[in-house]
Amino acid sequence: MSTKSSVVDTHDMPPLECKVYALFVNGDGPEISNLMSFGGHMSTYGCRICITKGSARQDLASGQRAAGIHESLIRNVLRDNQYGIKKAGVFSDLSTHNLFQYGFDELHGFSNVSKVVFDLIAPRYNASYKYIGNESEYPFQLAPVDFEAVKLSMAESRKYIPAGAFQFSFKPMDMQNVKSLYRSVDWIQWFIYVLPTAVVGLFDDENVRTALLGLSRALALALQWETSKNDMTEIEASLKTWFRFLDQMIEEKRLSNCIYTITMHNLTHLPLIIQQCSSLRNISMRSLEREIGNYKRKMRARVAVEQNALNVIEKVTYFKFLETTKMIDFSVLYDRDPDFRRSGFINHPAVADEGDPDYPQLWKPFGKPTILQANNMSEWIENLVPMFKFIEALKAYKRRFQSLRRSELVHVPVQNVTLLPASKMWSDSHIMVSALFKSLSNSNNSDRGGEYVIFESNIRRRIDTSLPHNSLSTVDRKRKPVDARLEQCN
Repeated sequence: MSTKSSVVDTHDMPPLECKVYALFVNGDGPEISNLMSFGGHMSTYGCRICITKGSARQDLASGQRAAGIHESLIRNVLRDNQYGIKKAGVFSDLSTHNLFQYGFDELHGFSNVSKVVFDLIAPRYNASYKYIGNESEYPFQLAPVDFEAVKLSMAESRKYIPAGAFQFSFKPMDMQNVKSLYRSVDWIQWFIYVLPTAVVGLFDDENVRTALLGLSRALALALQWETSKNDMTEIEASLKTWFRFLDQMIEEKRLSNCIYTITMHNLTHLPLIIQQCSSLRNISMRSLEREIGNYKRKMRARVAVEQNALNVIEKVTYFKFLETTKMIDFSVLYDRDPDFRRSGFINHPAVADEGDPDYPQLWKPFGKPTILQANNMSEWIENLVPMFKFIEALKAYKRRFQSLRRSELVHVPVQNVTLLPASKMWSDSHIMVSALFKSLSNSNNSDRGGEYVIFESNIRRRIDTSLPHNSLSTVDRKRKPVDARLEQCN
């Protein structure tokens, strides 16, 4: 299709003549290896991006393999029978074929990194990473009682975690069943939020804390929808801190070099992948995973399973084509407004002025508009919040925003101002759920959290002090944690 023109017959336009090119494909590691006809991470050259030869484990005589992290030559061509590539791949004959036509799946890649780090610190699983003959000097050693402290911290923090802002269940971690309890997204969220707040403080060695924080920070920055040059610089520096520490521990024979699995090795190419492909969230396979779940729920046949799967995929594809092209109006079946996607939100006024789509949006369902006036302070908003309490909350927010004391007077203009209650607000790729909507909702998850995220830290259980050690931060992952009182504007 890339060499011969195809004619596409459209519904309401003249036929189009075009050529089709496959510019980018993505999937998990095994699927990408299949598309490339690559031997996989267990082959002698186990990296599909660079030419790095696996090395044997240092403290064993056996040939257990591990992918090294030292800088190697990036593959400039993808030839048959060369460095793990067994034969021509699916896309090998295309003119657009190149190394970075194949992406990196952050969902499975980063969740595997989180599992490796969990195995490093979990007393039940870290025996394979200890250097044989020098187990007592293992740098990531924690006691089982420390994991109980982490479990308790997560249980106490759960009531403060906004359900609408996290895809994480925040179920307390238990070494006995965590590998069957957590999904991939749970592992990633645990690594980004729980590890730096409730786990890192348990280590007495500052070098261990710095290395773990650096790795967590690098993954958190890489998961942003947009990655700036400063972010890329910080990602590279954070990863160097982590790998420099691992190299030092291996050199001192305190850690086995089997830590350098392909999961850890892939992180050395992380900045290059982002530069060549895009932000990892833009090429993520998360949406496909959700779609696979939708297909699975429709595939219920016990006989002729393959034929049933093909029928389901074909039927769903037909219906989506008819809905997308608007050949058939399905709004009656869905019981929703056909213009829902255009009317289900309200843009920030600055979008129309500046044309920047990154400003916040208000999302449905909307409440009944209320007019704020000085003479109607006794009225209620949605029969839940008195008007005067809402005004006082606005004043408190303005004082915090302007760094004013509680005793200082602030003015909030309320004369003839129309107030439109909204259930949700989208801002910086996060969804904030309003307190009014949570009060009216019957969802079990809608009674947790608010504008701020607070983690109950276990550091105070190790230090004799009367000061609280709570880690408080906004939901916005682009900002650093800020000190603030847990006050919420309802």
